[in-house]
Amino acid sequence: MEDVTREKAEADGLSAEERRQLQAQAQEEAAAARQAQVERLRRGSLWLAAVILMGLLVGLMIGRVVKGVPNLASVRPTVQAEVAARVIEVRPEHGDRGLVLQILLDRPLPYRRSEESGAVSLRLPGAQLAGAARRGRVQADGRSLSWRVENRGADVQVLLVGLGERLEVHERLEAAGEHWLLRIEVPLAPPAAVASPPAR
Repeated sequence: MEDVTREKAEADGLSAEERRQLQAQAQEEAAAARQAQVERLRRGSLWLAAVILMGLLVGLMIGRVVKGVPNLASVRPTVQAEVAARVIEVRPEHGDRGLVLQILLDRPLPYRRSEESGAVSLRLPGAQLAGAARRGRVQADGRSLSWRVENRGADVQVLLVGLGERLEVHERLEAAGEHWLLRIEVPLAPPAAVASPPAR
């Protein structure tokens, strides 16, 4: 009777050990199944993303062919047209001593000066004079001076023509508030006589 009881106890002990092993094995199999399912989902999502990307690229290429989109290398950037400088006002001042001509500009502008046979020309490249040309004439001490400010193509020309002796023209560009002023002075009166030193 004791032998039967001992064998039954051993059988109960073995079955508990086997149960633990079976539970551990079942847990390992469940974890492995979950890991395999996650791996399958990851591979499937990568494959799906690759298919979507390929479809998008093929669609873009077909769209370029159908719509006739120009090649990026052939597209030139648009260049903003440069706005011409403006001559806002021409202010002549005639006096006994000569001419002071003030030309008001909307911004500073380089100018080119040239002289030829008694005439002085100042050219303002890229400037435009609104309206008609301005002109005038000055006479002082037997000398005469004609002046004209006008558009010449894409430039503005200031022309000073003197009769008699060679013209002495002084010009300078200076700031005048928010604008710029080209001041041109042409004296016509002869310089004051210099007193000769007394003889010794």
